[in-house]
Amino acid sequence: MHLYHRKMIEQIKISVIIPTYNRADVVGRAILSALKQTYTPFEIIVIDDGSSDKTAETVRKFSNSVTYVEQKNSGPASARNNGIQRSTGNYIAFLDSDDEWMPDKLEKQIELINSKHAQVVITNSLFKNRSNSAETTFSKSLFSDLLNRFDSELTDCFPLLIEQNFIHLSTLLVQKSCLLEVGYFDEGMPVAEDTDLWLRLAFKYKFGIITTPLAIRDDRPDKLSGNKQKEYSGRLYMFSKFLRSEADLSSEKKDLIRQRQYFIRGRFMNSLFQKSDYISLLKNIFSTNPAYLTSKYFYKGYYWNSKEFSASKNEISE
Repeated sequence: MHLYHRKMIEQIKISVIIPTYNRADVVGRAILSALKQTYTPFEIIVIDDGSSDKTAETVRKFSNSVTYVEQKNSGPASARNNGIQRSTGNYIAFLDSDDEWMPDKLEKQIELINSKHAQVVITNSLFKNRSNSAETTFSKSLFSDLLNRFDSELTDCFPLLIEQNFIHLSTLLVQKSCLLEVGYFDEGMPVAEDTDLWLRLAFKYKFGIITTPLAIRDDRPDKLSGNKQKEYSGRLYMFSKFLRSEADLSSEKKDLIRQRQYFIRGRFMNSLFQKSDYISLLKNIFSTNPAYLTSKYFYKGYYWNSKEFSASKNEISE
């Protein structure tokens, strides 16, 4: 091994952050997958976000291998931020407590860090307990073909993330200094807080992409992101905040964000209509900027959501 690369590897100290809430049944599996990495993490920090089950008992079985921290229930963004602040490594890897890693996940990411000088690296991931075992995060993405072409390369993910979040949180490895520059998770966002952070990172840095699935995701029905209306509201808030906060945003990127805002607003309005929530729908119409209602992207979003709703109804009836 070249001396330079050996020194680079020696300098990479990965802090693994595992937020958890009432996941006594699976958190041990997540911890084990971190402990069994072919590249040993510098530390593993489990932030218990006020669990009322036997999570504490499960985590404490790992004794000195894990740093266990309890906090008052404040949400996943707060738990991850707590972990970041307590971390002493120079790279941060996030792992949700109901997910797990392949044994060589960190090793493969470090290889890309060394070969491409990447500061942020993401990987593909498999879905757990799906009938189609070949289904992955990237294969479900709008950009599946594009992502495959960028395997092991540094890529500008900003315009892609405006349209869709294709990053599974448990796959991301990021240099801690990057988080210090762009800021942590927005604790005021109940959903889409991960997309919000990815967008801020992508505005500053290119992402290294590994198309091999190196994590397994367990999308339980109780995850907050399952609520479509909350998801739409979160993304609209995220875009508005980004437009306000980034003074260096080019007119081209502003236009991309606004177009997506209009599209999401159309989907949100149609979701209210489909739920027959006409009072909320009227309130939103009267409080919405007229620019939305005159944009073709708004009506594309409205039509798209209507079409999607009809398709899901037909599947249920069949």
